[in-house]
Amino acid sequence: MGALAEYFHEIKKERLRMFLTMLGICWGMANIVVMLSVGEGLYRQFFKQFRTLGEGFVVVWSRQTSKPYAGFGMGRRIRLSEDDIPIVKRRVKQIDQISPEYTRGNNNLKLGKSTLTVYTRGVYPCYGQMRFLFPEPGGRFINQLDEDRKRRVIFIGNGVRDDIFGREVDPVGRTLLLNDIPFTVIGVMKKKMGWAARKEKKQT
Repeated sequence: MGALAEYFHEIKKERLRMFLTMLGICWGMANIVVMLSVGEGLYRQFFKQFRTLGEGFVVVWSRQTSKPYAGFGMGRRIRLSEDDIPIVKRRVKQIDQISPEYTRGNNNLKLGKSTLTVYTRGVYPCYGQMRFLFPEPGGRFINQLDEDRKRRVIFIGNGVRDDIFGREVDPVGRTLLLNDIPFTVIGVMKKKMGWAARKEKKQT
């Protein structure tokens, strides 16, 4: 019993030191919990935003060779064309879907007196599924029939729709002039987290 009394006496005597020690331990644990929570939150947010671009895909650009091959020196420019698509698909068995992507900036998109300078992509129908470009209700992405019949159809971003038509307007079926060539709007992309619409200039 004497030992127990002595123990409590020592605790009472050193209570300030013990309080400061416990406070330091609690403060350190709280900092660790906060840092882990912030890190996990940032990771989940980044992963969620990155996933809106697509999942399980690889983007390939043409570049220069890094080694000599078959009599050609290093630094030779490799140019890809649409004719390479079936060859790559046939030789790489792991590929489920493949699409070229023709990109171009500074395109004029007109509706009446309103004009937007926009960035455009020319792709295959499977591109929408690969890159999670899902349409709003009432619209659709391009399909194989559009491709086969060479229809002049266009799938626009929700930001472009808002700027040139207005937020509450359904543009499906309407005609836009892309570089003075008429295209029928077939769908509007659902808003994607972290998706930055590439619009360069607006004129009215």
